[in-house]
Amino acid sequence: MDTPGPESDYAQAYSRARESGGFGDYATAADEFAMAAAVARDFGEQDERLMDSLSRLAYCHYRLGALQEAEQAYREALALMEKFHKSKHPDRFASILWALAVLLCDNKRYDESEEYFLRSMAVSESWSGPNDRFVADCLWGLSKCLTGAGKFDQAENAIMQAISIYESLSRSENVDEFLCTNYNNLGTLLLQRGKLEGAIKYLKKAIKLRLRMAGQYDPGLISLTSKISLALMQVKDYEAARRYLKQGLKVTAAIYGEDSIDASRKMIALANCLTITNNCEQAQKYLQKARTILQNQEEEVDSTLLTACLFELANCHQKLNQQAKLKDTLEAISDRYERNRCLARGSMYADAMIKLAEMHSDQCRYKKARQLLLGALETRQSLHGKEHKSVAECLLRLGNVESRMSLAAEAEEHIRTAEKMLADLKKRA
Repeated sequence: MDTPGPESDYAQAYSRARESGGFGDYATAADEFAMAAAVARDFGEQDERLMDSLSRLAYCHYRLGALQEAEQAYREALALMEKFHKSKHPDRFASILWALAVLLCDNKRYDESEEYFLRSMAVSESWSGPNDRFVADCLWGLSKCLTGAGKFDQAENAIMQAISIYESLSRSENVDEFLCTNYNNLGTLLLQRGKLEGAIKYLKKAIKLRLRMAGQYDPGLISLTSKISLALMQVKDYEAARRYLKQGLKVTAAIYGEDSIDASRKMIALANCLTITNNCEQAQKYLQKARTILQNQEEEVDSTLLTACLFELANCHQKLNQQAKLKDTLEAISDRYERNRCLARGSMYADAMIKLAEMHSDQCRYKKARQLLLGALETRQSLHGKEHKSVAECLLRLGNVESRMSLAAEAEEHIRTAEKMLADLKKRA
């Protein structure tokens, strides 16, 4: 049995804290580490146990989301480390610098975060060389910090350096998960910057590695296949995009169910790709399935998703010259917007109302066409302001319909306003 006293009190509090933290009970662990640190202060600030307890207390606060308390504890631990222990424990020194950098990045204090990532990396490089795994971890964290700060070129470079190190390590280092994440991060960053070929290259690497690690039904494939299909569609490689979209749908249906909202979202994306390549009958099947799913769960679903489905379905009907189905689908879109003008994606509703107005106009139902065009005009003006190319287009259509209704004054006014608007926009372009 331990003799009562500070040494015993510290050992017991520290042991309880490690046990609680091991089970994920960070609140209890934080209390115990705080107690251990309080006892360790009696040993003197040069005692390693004080620095150790404070750094572990900081980690518990971080996991609990108490970032201010975590930063305070990390900074005190770091000060003790720099003053007494950095030459003895360079690995621990680098680790505390890294942890503080991560915390600052989470707080969107990117300049400070960048400083600490670079310091951590410098310590690690001097201790274990430039190709150490922890250097790659620092570069990974640094890339996220640089991305947040809008330093995209530097972020790209940091991720590529991290990838180079991870790829050079032996399989025994077990870095596949980290490597896959960095492939994904780089692919995503390149996609966002319009560097599509590079994005496709690294997203393919991420998908290949994810398949090798976790198999064909890994949830991570859902996001990866969506990103790469988006990039492929932008470079007009629709066949490859279709394959990845089908793969994403297969994984989504297996995980969430074939009749899930998530599966319907994938069906709509796949149908969009098929419509672009004029595989409209196949696209129509996916869209009808998605529409059924969404209408059965409409209270739980984002209303924009159902509207997107209907809009893609309307495009299919139009390409297949299914006029009756096109009219029904456009009316369904218009009715949704009339019931709730606060729905998102107003531009989609305006486009649908214009298409529907055109159909009514072709059938000489000018009053209904005018009503729809006025709704589309109001929506486009609320989205883009009163001077915009799409507003002018709507005014021209409206004037054309009004001229057929013997509303000469209104038609003349709308057409004149549209032509002046287009001329002014052209001058300012």
